[in-house]
Amino acid sequence: MIKEEIIYGLHAVEEFVSSYPEKVNKVLLSSPRPNLERLLRTLGVPFQKAPLSRIESLCPKVNHQGVIALVSPLPYHDIEDISSEEKIILALDGIEDPQNVGAILRTAEAAGIKSVIIPSRRSAPITSTAIKASSGAAIRLKVIRTNSLPSTLEKLKGKGFWIVGSEINGALRYDTVDYPFPSILVLGSEGKGIHRTIQKLCDLTVFIPIYGKVQSLNVSVAAGIILYEMLKKIKN
Repeated sequence: MIKEEIIYGLHAVEEFVSSYPEKVNKVLLSSPRPNLERLLRTLGVPFQKAPLSRIESLCPKVNHQGVIALVSPLPYHDIEDISSEEKIILALDGIEDPQNVGAILRTAEAAGIKSVIIPSRRSAPITSTAIKASSGAAIRLKVIRTNSLPSTLEKLKGKGFWIVGSEINGALRYDTVDYPFPSILVLGSEGKGIHRTIQKLCDLTVFIPIYGKVQSLNVSVAAGIILYEMLKKIKN
């Protein structure tokens, strides 16, 4: 079991420190960061100045900005943590690129989503790379990791959630749908899409029209387009 992880980048470290100060073992800074240092002192989080070479050795080949935090692993949430007031939940099916996962989580948090479900297999976990790509948004979300995404979706269907799948060959154009709520929007990988077992659980599938020569949109872009359309339908 991993006992310590590295969070890197100024915004990601600030978000982690603010949300989980008790899980931060130490913050290393290669140069003065007055605002962050003030926060660390207020929360009683230990920090120290460190040569850039040390930070590079701990966190090579990434844009760490000279700021890293040595932390206990980010906790995952349970399905029971989903509030009955949540109108839209996001589920990721087979998205293995942590950069994509991070970008999706950033979009989801910006759209006001509270809970995101990811499978424990065939999916990128919430690593430091995903947290950095999300600009720290991953820390503010309830990320639920499940051993069986189909079983979790079935349980939520039993609680009144509708399952909406985003597919290249979806049945309905995304902006023509009168979305039912509460809903779970399921996004699949750009190459394979949603797995067949998940497709069978969908109450409806939607697609985004492509007018150029590319075959599909980046999944994080698709997430933003559909989520904001769903939000518009809630307000209407």
